[in-house]
Amino acid sequence: MSCSCVRSVPALDWTSECCTPPVPGTWSCCGLDSYHHLGLGLLWALFLSLSVTAHVRHDLLHDFHRSAHDLHDIQAQALGVVVARRQRVYFGLCDARRGLQLGAMWLELLGFSAGPLQLLLPNEQLGAFFRLGQTNGTLQLTAFLTVIGLLILCAVASWRQYGRLEKLCAPFVFDLCYMTFMYTTMNVVGCTGGIDTIALGSHLTTCASPSRYYLVLGVGLLVFASLYYGALVYKKRLTTDVYAVRFRFQASFDTLMVMTLCGLTILTLEKSVLLVDANVVALFFGSLNLMLFGSLLRYNYVCQPCLGVGYVPNNVRALSFATSCYTTVLLLLVSAQAEGSINRHIAVVAIVLYPLYALGIWRWNGKRAARYHVPNLSVFDGLSHESDRVRAITAVTVTLQGRALDIDTVRSLLFALTAIVRRPTTPKTYAPVYACQALWFLWRHYLDKVSLVEATTGPLVASRLWALLLTRSSAPDSSIRAQSSGRRLSTIRLGAIASVPILIQLVETSVVARRARRAIDRISTRDPLVMACLERTVASLCALATSPSVDIRFIASKVLHEMYVAGVVRLGVRTFFRVAVALTVSPARAKAFTAATTLAAFASHRSDIWVALTATEDAVTLSTLVDALILHDDVTFRTELLPLVARIVHSLANMGTMAPRPSQYITQAVAKGLLQLQAAADETLLAQLDDVLDALLLCWDAHKPVAPAQRFTRIRPETSFGRTSDAWRHTPLVSLPQRQALQRRQDARRRNRVQPSDGRRRDVSTAWRDAAPSQARDATV
Repeated sequence: MSCSCVRSVPALDWTSECCTPPVPGTWSCCGLDSYHHLGLGLLWALFLSLSVTAHVRHDLLHDFHRSAHDLHDIQAQALGVVVARRQRVYFGLCDARRGLQLGAMWLELLGFSAGPLQLLLPNEQLGAFFRLGQTNGTLQLTAFLTVIGLLILCAVASWRQYGRLEKLCAPFVFDLCYMTFMYTTMNVVGCTGGIDTIALGSHLTTCASPSRYYLVLGVGLLVFASLYYGALVYKKRLTTDVYAVRFRFQASFDTLMVMTLCGLTILTLEKSVLLVDANVVALFFGSLNLMLFGSLLRYNYVCQPCLGVGYVPNNVRALSFATSCYTTVLLLLVSAQAEGSINRHIAVVAIVLYPLYALGIWRWNGKRAARYHVPNLSVFDGLSHESDRVRAITAVTVTLQGRALDIDTVRSLLFALTAIVRRPTTPKTYAPVYACQALWFLWRHYLDKVSLVEATTGPLVASRLWALLLTRSSAPDSSIRAQSSGRRLSTIRLGAIASVPILIQLVETSVVARRARRAIDRISTRDPLVMACLERTVASLCALATSPSVDIRFIASKVLHEMYVAGVVRLGVRTFFRVAVALTVSPARAKAFTAATTLAAFASHRSDIWVALTATEDAVTLSTLVDALILHDDVTFRTELLPLVARIVHSLANMGTMAPRPSQYITQAVAKGLLQLQAAADETLLAQLDDVLDALLLCWDAHKPVAPAQRFTRIRPETSFGRTSDAWRHTPLVSLPQRQALQRRQDARRRNRVQPSDGRRRDVSTAWRDAAPSQARDATV
């Protein structure tokens, strides 16, 4: 009997009838209306505070700025392939985490649609079957006690470092059953879903009674906090374990899924229906839900967040989001109708059409997912695959193998990788450079040591010059040595440089750790075929170090640097210069500072013209130096590198029209980077940057043609094409206000400059030389 019906009977004491014992539906009648808002408000406050805390501590949402191309980095994809190949056994059983995670994703198919169904099914009077578990108080209480027990078990396994138990308990709680346990916890906190029928003490005392409400509420909030924050930490931990899971999603996307499945929406809807008209709630919630899952569906389609062998997981997630949108649209249509018969017809039609809708979504998303899907092939099949991306990913997997390889397999890998290196290369083919990286891994791990020399007509750099130059220069500061840059560049795309995803860091750490091991049986380098592979590797790396692709150039330079430090290759002076330049944008500040220090010391032994011409052979070198200044914002690093940049541009400015064409080495990105540096520079650094930018503009203007006198010409259509090569002449590097501000600052500095004792005024174009390193001979180092 409800309050509304007993109030209509005057002779009946409706207060005693409704409030003995009270139930959630009669709280408003019994003066307990605040119970509807208290638990829900505390849940939302706890949810927001825990989310903010986890994000501040672990930076959980840092990956959402990444594009699909950056997200599906070749090294991260390779990691997913390697994990998919591994076979793990726990307690005599095959690793069940893959099945648990896949099962959790299939359960999301209903979980993401639970909100619309919660409002839709009562209208259709079809909800008895679907809400059977929710209205069974005994089942709900059993599930809640199970949650508590499993959370304690997972905590003990983590505390006592029971690795195998933790690897089974955590995926079961925070993946497979997370959604179910969350909904159970919501029922306990809200005293709904049959929990209010469980007697706590006497048969008239339940969670809805004032004497028990706060106790049940406190326990429910504690379990919710443990379950929710534990899931966030668990997802974060997966991203720091290089071989954690077979389905590897980016950390930010996993975090968003944990938030979406926390179940707060369901409890909010249940309480809202008690206070507001159901149709109003349905229309408002349906609109928000459609926008949320529509956005998730779009993001999933664009980025395909499952890495590696992710065709099925990405499609399952797309189907889950699309199903939520489907049920939400159905809810909006049903809520707009007045007749129940029409509602039933709409529901029947929707159920009949859903299989066709699901098939269409699967095929629609499958075409996109196939672009980033990596087939689970054997190593040799992957190395001979027709796709450059698959070959590159397979080459990286060679460096991630956890087991030792036999000699015959190593020889076969050497020849297969060399075949990739021999293929034609373009700025968009990554397989050759990753194949060279894998060849160097095998060389160092399984082959006898041999020293090779770069095939160049120029002078060679002496062995161990990198370390020698460092000892002669200032050592890196301890604060720099312990830091790594987290800044992101707008002028370069390389994920391994710009924002350093956690997965790539794990791959690099894993590869470096394995390189410390040495094989017992090593292949002799006296074999002509093996020697030919090594010579081809060195030649290809030296060529790739001049690639117009920043990505390829950085990887090739990193491998060449490792070879040079290991003493297996001697480099020419130009290649050595390019390698040092490329490593200045290393995400680790210690490595970048070492490269900058070595580069500055090496350049001090070369002439101005040699340094300027070598740095302007392409558009990448100068841009990389500016990117390094942006990426590493400490004063020590910029003090080391900025004088070299100033030396280059002032040398070019002094050369006038004899310098290379500005379009060869100056880009809009360089000017934009210098302006970005100026925005956050102090007065000392700003003066140096202004000198650099001023000299850069002089170089740009030196080749700008003077406007001829006006004359009438006839343009021939057949010769009007192909003239875009001179478009750079008329494209300003900076805007007019920016140039005027630069000129005003430079004029002010000239006026404030102290005159020399002999009364002669220094030339502005040579003022930079006072802080530049002393010039030395142009001879072989």
